[in-house]
Amino acid sequence: MMSGSIVGTPIHMPPELFTGNYDSSVDVYAFGILFWYVCADTVRLPHNFEKCSSKDALWSSVKRGVRPERLPAFTDQCWDLMRHCWDGLPDRRPLPGDLLPTLQALLAEARAAPASPACQAGGPPSGHLVSDLL
Repeated sequence: MMSGSIVGTPIHMPPELFTGNYDSSVDVYAFGILFWYVCADTVRLPHNFEKCSSKDALWSSVKRGVRPERLPAFTDQCWDLMRHCWDGLPDRRPLPGDLLPTLQALLAEARAAPASPACQAGGPPSGHLVSDLL
């Protein structure tokens, strides 16, 4: 377990980070959030966080279990990976090395069907930019 001060981008911070005791699974959580942005092809906040007017409001939402929404064009495989990575229980998140086979399969699927990528954006959500809360 690690402990220390809280530093980072609020939306990428898992709930346990606020307890001060956490391990490397915080990085898997952050990856899941980043993967949402990659698949959504946007830098805008997920709609579920647009109502947050400050870092504190966003952190409260995360602690209550709010996560980014599924966009219509996300495949089940992409969505399952995201949800698994940002599970509220750190022990249920995959280990970093366990992500590789899933990512390789998603990439192979995207390469095999370029007109229909594995994680295709359904259009960016409207609203605040991530930088608005930094």
